[in-house]
Amino acid sequence: MQIGVAYSEPGQQIWLNIEVPDASTVADGIERSGILKQFPHIDLTTQKVGVFGKLVKLDAALKPGDRVEIYRAIIADPATVPRRDSRPGGFPCLKILAASSTMAGIFAVARASPASNTLNRKPKNYQ
Repeated sequence: MQIGVAYSEPGQQIWLNIEVPDASTVADGIERSGILKQFPHIDLTTQKVGVFGKLVKLDAALKPGDRVEIYRAIIADPATVPRRDSRPGGFPCLKILAASSTMAGIFAVARASPASNTLNRKPKNYQ
């Protein structure tokens, strides 16, 4: 069966597709991938592993198409480190959302205002 093995470091990411026997475990897949030779500092006794983002043990059985992921330790606490933005002045996606919601509000007010001929005028046949 075919599986993928993924590992990432700040300067390098790797995703290998390999063939393994049907009764393989996560540890077998990692070993057969050769990733431990490319990254000798990986220590499977301390680092966690997962399949499609869910933590699993090394003896978990693999299914065809699984993506085995080797996780690194978090080096910064996300709660205490300020977010980095690519542009000065904040998060561009939030500005776009704010602008689009403001525009929607303007249009909604324009449609509901007395100056609007379509929403506030009664139909000609109305009694």
